[in-house]
Amino acid sequence: MTLAAPAPAARCTCPPPPPPGRRGIGKGGAVADVARAMGAPAEDLVVTHDETAHRFEGRLAGRVVALADYVPHGDGIALVHTEVDPAHEHEGLATKVVDTALHEARARGWRVVPACSFVRLHVRRHAQEYADVL
Repeated sequence: MTLAAPAPAARCTCPPPPPPGRRGIGKGGAVADVARAMGAPAEDLVVTHDETAHRFEGRLAGRVVALADYVPHGDGIALVHTEVDPAHEHEGLATKVVDTALHEARARGWRVVPACSFVRLHVRRHAQEYADVL
């Protein structure tokens, strides 16, 4: 009997922060620069808030390709996990989903705990923009 190989799981976009002086996820790095120059689909990403599932979902052509999960926490949320379909890594999709989540938190008066390493790095890079929701 031959077993089929399991489908590869989507990889988490929560790497540890890059060492000081190195460019990593988000706006930095050569891969991100190339993706932006090629017109990566971040502009086409439609982000929605699924309150029942406690997540923000990014869709391309109706298919979920990026997400940010959260846990309700006191007077706000803890953003605990981000994930991007491996076929769409380094296209800025996680950044757009997290930005949407942070803007929605601001609009609702929520405080955000950046529990995911990607979210922590993102808000550190944009400290002035998001200081009021942290």
